[in-house]
Amino acid sequence: MDKNFKLLSKRFDHSKLEKLGYDKYKLIVLAAKKSRELHKKSKEQNLNLPIKSILISMDLIMSKKDK
Repeated sequence: MDKNFKLLSKRFDHSKLEKLGYDKYKLIVLAAKKSRELHKKSKEQNLNLPIKSILISMDLIMSKKDK
């Protein structure tokens, strides 16, 4: 989890997450679960994701397309 936290902290601002009402540690767990789902689906369909699946899932959460 520490590796994911460092990766996400470089890209996402914590103040924006707090404004959306997310605790940063709970959000990482939520993003990691969604990331595993995306990775599993991409492997089943033989797709290569352009960026890490954790970043895709965080973008979805930040844009409120996924809860």
